[in-house]
Amino acid sequence: MYLLEKGETLENIIAIQKRNNFKFVFPWLTTGVVGFGLSLAFLLIALFVYHFEQDLELLKGLLITFILGACVSVSFVINHFIRKKLEKKNG
Repeated sequence: MYLLEKGETLENIIAIQKRNNFKFVFPWLTTGVVGFGLSLAFLLIALFVYHFEQDLELLKGLLITFILGACVSVSFVINHFIRKKLEKKNG
């Protein structure tokens, strides 16, 4: 970000990264764990809503949100471990 603010071009930034062996690693595992935590929160909210309000439509919406969030979070965690395995394999 600092290099962009200094006015460096994208080609120069990529050359600097290659020269310094800089590699950005996205935190897939952390993102997956946080996403799964949020999905569990939606599940708990859905259960509380159903228990106290008996609102089936809201329950359905919250359960769909939980299922989508859980699936995406699990895919982030799987991506983390697959990427780690491939990096070890490629050296």
